[in-house]
Amino acid sequence: MDPAPFDLAAYTRTAHGSHRAAIGDAAPLAESERDLVRVLRDLEAGTMPYLRRVLVTPTHKDARVTAFLVTWSYERFWIADALDALLAASAGADAPAEPATVPDAGSRSVVGRALRSMLAGPEVVAGHLVALAASEAILRAAYARLASGASDASAALYRRLDGVHARQEAFLLEEASARLGPAAGHGSTAGLDPAAGRDASAGRDASAGRDASAGRDASARSGAPADAARAARRANRALRADPLPIGIDDRIPTDAAGFVREVFPAGSSGVVGALAPVAALPGIEPAAIDAAASRLARLAEAARA
Repeated sequence: MDPAPFDLAAYTRTAHGSHRAAIGDAAPLAESERDLVRVLRDLEAGTMPYLRRVLVTPTHKDARVTAFLVTWSYERFWIADALDALLAASAGADAPAEPATVPDAGSRSVVGRALRSMLAGPEVVAGHLVALAASEAILRAAYARLASGASDASAALYRRLDGVHARQEAFLLEEASARLGPAAGHGSTAGLDPAAGRDASAGRDASAGRDASAGRDASARSGAPADAARAARRANRALRADPLPIGIDDRIPTDAAGFVREVFPAGSSGVVGALAPVAALPGIEPAAIDAAASRLARLAEAARA
């Protein structure tokens, strides 16, 4: 039996707000944990530059995607709030109150990108979905890394926040698959567990928030084979070109490098593993996954240059 389609209406009704009550008595964070939490807080809080860039493209005409993005941004705000509270509660936490960013990084070439996206047509939606799914997969790897070495109280919080991302990732993978369509030699997200290859102790149900009563024909959004092929080209281009996770290019080089070293000590091979759910989408090329992984891994060395 095919899994029930993602119930977007239920997702928007049950969006997660404040997580502060789940923080409890946080133990002091180790330096490496504190640094990673600080960068994650900044990434979670940095949704506005992304929305400004995306919602001036044909993506803003897609009611399902825009409804998701509004809720996604709301949930990200509260995740950032929880991480900020955790930093404040941790003894000796000296994280800066404001994120350390590259000046004006979020506004670089916004008009040029928007014009190129509008000229590209509706297939740009698939590119946005795939890139955002890849970003979510990388953030989930970060929370799994944190949970694996944290105190019981902090690990429970990290798993809770990862669960929020799991539901977001489930929507993105399903919507992307519907637009990319079936492709020979590539997998399908039908029955795909986005947590595959991740720490089983994080125990998540990627189907949370879905409801069979939301039933719709997902293939109706995939269009003709030619449309799916154009969408796949756009998605592969996004994986090769977009900085991932979203917002990492706005972080100062030392923060970006520290994030990569802590989350992916094995380098690009670890990133490829995290991106396995995205690699299973129809039409996604292994070379595009490798390019995304290599670009992120290189950030670990950029700060040393």
